[in-house]
Amino acid sequence: MASYTPKVVPNEVNCCRATSHCHLSLNLITSSSRTTLSSLPYRILGICVRLWLFTATGVSPFFRSRIQNCSIVIGKPARRQRLHSTRSTGVMHSHLESAEFFFSSGETHFACRQIKEALCCYERAVELGLDANRGALQRWTCYMLLGRFEEAWQETDRTESLRRRLDPCQDHLPVHFRRVWNGQSLENRCVLVRCYHGLGDTIQFSRYIPELKKIARHVIVQCSANIASLISCIAGPDQVVSLENPPAELDFDVDIELMELPYAFRTRLATLPCRIPYVDVPGELTDSVAARLATLEISRGKPRVGVVWQSGTWNTERSISFEQISELTSVEGVNFFSLQRGAEMEGLPFGARWGAFVHAEDKEANLLRTAAAILNLDLIISVDTMAAHLAGALGKPVWTLLPFAADWRWMLDREDSPWYRSMRLYRQNRPGDWRPVIKRVARHLKGM
Repeated sequence: MASYTPKVVPNEVNCCRATSHCHLSLNLITSSSRTTLSSLPYRILGICVRLWLFTATGVSPFFRSRIQNCSIVIGKPARRQRLHSTRSTGVMHSHLESAEFFFSSGETHFACRQIKEALCCYERAVELGLDANRGALQRWTCYMLLGRFEEAWQETDRTESLRRRLDPCQDHLPVHFRRVWNGQSLENRCVLVRCYHGLGDTIQFSRYIPELKKIARHVIVQCSANIASLISCIAGPDQVVSLENPPAELDFDVDIELMELPYAFRTRLATLPCRIPYVDVPGELTDSVAARLATLEISRGKPRVGVVWQSGTWNTERSISFEQISELTSVEGVNFFSLQRGAEMEGLPFGARWGAFVHAEDKEANLLRTAAAILNLDLIISVDTMAAHLAGALGKPVWTLLPFAADWRWMLDREDSPWYRSMRLYRQNRPGDWRPVIKRVARHLKGM
C-alpha cells in the first residue's frame, strides 16, 4: 500500500492537454475523403497542432498515429470499432492494440491526474497481454483514488497470492517495502502488529488497533521509540515493544504490518473506522502545555493557529517554502505558532520566535508533547505530513495543503476526508503552484 509516484513525463501540463489536441488534430486531418479547398486552412491548422504536440511533449514521430487516436481509444468503443473496420492494412489496428502503448498512455494520464482514463488504459493493456503484475500498483492506486476499495483489495489478493508463493520471506527488502501478513485469520489469535512505515502512516492506521483488539485474543504493537508513547495512548494494545530494540523472545501466533490491516478488514468507504479522537492524551500533559502557552506574549482572545510547511525530504513536492507560508501571517487577528520539525528547528526553545511564528515545540519534543500542543490550538494548517494526521486523529480542525499529485488516501476532488472528520483539504490545481492555495487559505482565515 505504499504511495505510487508515476514516472516523470516531459512537460506535465502539455501532456495533460494531449488528449484534447489529439482529438482535434484527428478530426481535422484524418478524414481524407472529405478533403476540399475550403477545408485546407483547417488541415494546415491540424498539422500545426500535431507538430506542436510532438515537440512540446517530447513524443517521437513513431508514435504519432498512436497518440492521434488516443481520444478514440478511451470511452468510445463503437467509434474505435468503426475505425478498425475502415482500415484494411491492419497498421492502425496494431497501433491501437499495443499493450505497451496503453500502459504508457496510462502513465501519462496518471501524471496528469486523469485517473479514470489512466485506469482504462491500464486495464486495456492487461487485456492485450501485458503482465498483470507490471501495472498492479498503478491499478491499485487508481482504485483507491476513486474510492473503489474492494477492487483495490481484489488487486492485492492476486499480487499477494503470487508473492506468498514466490517470495514469502521479505527480510531482504527495506522494512517499509515489506509485506508481512500471510493471510492467516486474526481471530482469537495473539497478533503482532509491526509498524514499518512513517509517522503519519502509523498515526493514520493505528485507528485499526482497537478494531483488531475486538477480534484478537492479544495485541502486541512493535513501533519506533519516537512514537511508542503515542501508541500507548490508543485503546487496544496489550503490549507495546520497541522496533529498534525488540525483545529477545516475542511469542505471537500471526504478525501483520500496520498498513495491511485495512486489507485484512476489507475496508470500504462505508466501513472506515471513524471513532475520533482515537488518541487519548493525558490531561496533565495538556494542562502543562496550556500553562506554558499562557506565559507567552501573544494577543489574548485571538485564534491560535499552528502551522507546518515542510514535509519529509523524500517527497519535496509536498513542502512549501517558508517565504510562501509566511504570507499567511499578513492575516490580522491571529496568533501563529510553528509546529515545524527539522534540523533548523533543533534546539529552538519553546516560545522562541521564528519569523512571525511562535515556536510551540520543546527542545525535547516528542509526539505526545506535540499532541498536547495541538490540543491547545484552535486550528492546524499543515502540508501532507505527520502533524496533519496527528491533528486529525485528535479531532482538531486541520487544513491540509496537498500537492497536485496528492497521495491515494486523499482521493480526488474532495475538500473533506473520510479518514478525518475535522479535516479540510486544499489542493494545488497545477503542479508546484502553491500561490492559489495560500491565497484561499488566507481568505478563509480572515473569516474565522
